[in-house]
Amino acid sequence: MKTGKIYKSLIILGFPFIMAPCMVIAQQAGAQGRTTFVSDSTLQWIVIVLLITVFVILMMLIFQGIGKNKAISRLNRRIDVIVNLQNSENQMQLRPQVSSSLPRYNEVADEKLKNQLNELTRKLEELNKKVDANQTKSMQINCLDKLNVDEIQSADLVLEAVVPQDQDTLSEPITLSIPQQQEFVSNCMTAGAFQELLPISKKSRHTPYIISKRENEYYFRLDESNLDAITTAIQYRNSYIDGFCESLNNYFPGAKSFTQESKLGKLQLVDGKLQVVEKIKIRYS
Repeated sequence: MKTGKIYKSLIILGFPFIMAPCMVIAQQAGAQGRTTFVSDSTLQWIVIVLLITVFVILMMLIFQGIGKNKAISRLNRRIDVIVNLQNSENQMQLRPQVSSSLPRYNEVADEKLKNQLNELTRKLEELNKKVDANQTKSMQINCLDKLNVDEIQSADLVLEAVVPQDQDTLSEPITLSIPQQQEFVSNCMTAGAFQELLPISKKSRHTPYIISKRENEYYFRLDESNLDAITTAIQYRNSYIDGFCESLNNYFPGAKSFTQESKLGKLQLVDGKLQVVEKIKIRYS
């Protein structure tokens, strides 16, 4: 039922209740020949109460109708929002179907990417081969250089080991290419120097090194045949080893000997002393 019809029905029903007291009062006034509407206080209050009641009921019905209209409006807005959400979800579900209807473009793109990847892989393999070839070539060159250095050092040692008696038996060209060499022994000084050169025949258990002179240059090497001198040098490393040798492995308790692991050491004549300027490398054993 609509709100307008409710309001009309209430007004029609309320009208007799309002008019009834007035008619009763008018009849009484006609019978007595005077009006009793003003003097009869009871009837006045009844009419006032009825009017107020009808007014209140009408206002309540009006506010109730307004509230219902607002509720209906909110419900309609919610329904619209739900319908819009459903439509958007349906559109999102339709998008993959549309995109999946184009398989040819994806296949072409995958094939092109595959070809590019194969080309890059081929170039990378060629670059790795070039790098490996360069590394192999450099390693071969380093090995050849090392072999040449080792051969030169071995030749130097052989030439230094030649005694005057053997020089007489050598051919003339080789004899002329070997510079004159002299060998000495000397007492070791704590600061890494030698003093008072003595003939090699004077070597003792306190002279672990042999000094050689060639073209005004002095060198020294370890006399590995003098075992007593090596033993003494280990016992007094500060005096016989620290200033003359560079150890490839640290000294350890129980070491009984050490061997030379490098070429000759170099000396320089300073204030009447042969000062060590290039140490020999040794290894304890």
